[in-house]
Order: sequence, then C-alpha cells, then structure tokens
Amino acid sequence: IRVQLYSLTNGYHRYLSISGMEQNKWLEGCVDMTQMQRPDGSNRGLGIDERIDDIQFYIDPRAELLIDDVILYETAVEGEKRPFPKRVHYTGWFDTGKQGKEWPGDFEIVSHEKPRTWRAAKTVPGPDGKPWLRLDIRGERKLDAKTELTFNYKASEGGDIAVELFDRKLNKLVASQAAKLPKGEWSEAKVEFELPTGTLVDEIRIRLPSGELLVDDVLLYTPGE
Repeated sequence: IRVQLYSLTNGYHRYLSISGMEQNKWLEGCVDMTQMQRPDGSNRGLGIDERIDDIQFYIDPRAELLIDDVILYETAVEGEKRPFPKRVHYTGWFDTGKQGKEWPGDFEIVSHEKPRTWRAAKTVPGPDGKPWLRLDIRGERKLDAKTELTFNYKASEGGDIAVELFDRKLNKLVASQAAKLPKGEWSEAKVEFELPTGTLVDEIRIRLPSGELLVDDVLLYTPGE
C-alpha cells in the first residue's frame, strides 16, 4: 500500500510504502507520516504549520482496498495520560476553510490573538437572542454509550453554559450537560455524556446566558479503554 499526502504549502506529494499487509479481513493500520518522502527520496517529514490537502491510498490495480475510520493526528505531548480515543466522531479546528462551507453551523470564525496562531469559532446571537454556537457535524453520527466532548475555550464572562447534542433531522434535543467555565485565559473543558448505544446526533450546541465564548480544538469521541 502506498499512502500519500499533498502539501498545499509546498505544492508536491510525499509518500510512504508499506508491505506485508494481511488480506481478506478488517485490520487496523498506522503509518508514521514523519517517514514520508518525495519520490526522489528528499525532504523527509512535515514542517511546522504546513498545510496539507489530500490523503491518498494506492494499491495494485488487480486488488480492492476498503478504508474506514481514517484519523490523521499528531503524537501525544509529553506527559499525556489519556488513552487514544476508541472512535472519533467529529473534529473542529477552524484553521482553514470558511464558515458555512467547510464548517457549517452558526458561529463566526475569527483569528486568535497573539501569541496564539490560526483561528477559532466565536459565538453569535442564537434564535432567542442569547449567544450560542451551533456546530453542524456534517452528517449523523451514531454514538456509543459513553461519549465525551472536549474543547479549548476562552470566556469573556465566567458562568454556567449548556452543552447539547442535537438531532436536527428529528428536531430533537438528545442530551444536555451543564458546565461552569471560569473567565480568563484559554483552558480545556471536558463534558461526558451517558447515552443509549446507537444514539444519532448531527449537531453540537453550546449556549450561554451572556458574554462571548471562543472555542477551538473541538473533539467528539468515544474514549479509549
């Protein structure tokens, strides 16, 4: 199998070929992207903040390849204790692309204040006039009994917020959890949901009574064992 990435920053592909893959059954594979190189063997590894586009898989034309649950991720930071997620349902980083197209929902994409880089999602007035942030997660997701949501945030006012999982197709509030976010610098929040296995959702909603909330690095997932 040849796994290939295209660099928007540099305008060329890098690839890595792997062999010895078992056939005719579902297996899990992992490729170390730091070992990818150009066809001439030069320019190993990805640069900091390098923008990439496609992930491509190539095999012998006589064969068939089925791919599912593809995750592109960075290695864990030093000291990370949490296990790798069992399933990832949605990620939201907002660094490239436009609100309403690549990032559907109700919010505004704004630039981070220095020294932070890239961009984040900011609350907008909701249907009731109060600030909210509605993330369309691009299709229905079938969740597991234990599902977690983490996100980085900066709140202009401290206080309680409501974090909701919603099925817009059925116009149904699936689950809601209260969270208290202190005012201050960027922090990480984690919200845990206990759900019937197979629950379908297609939106994440965050509501607050007043003020402004910036959100980044949104991750909806089934925690690992």
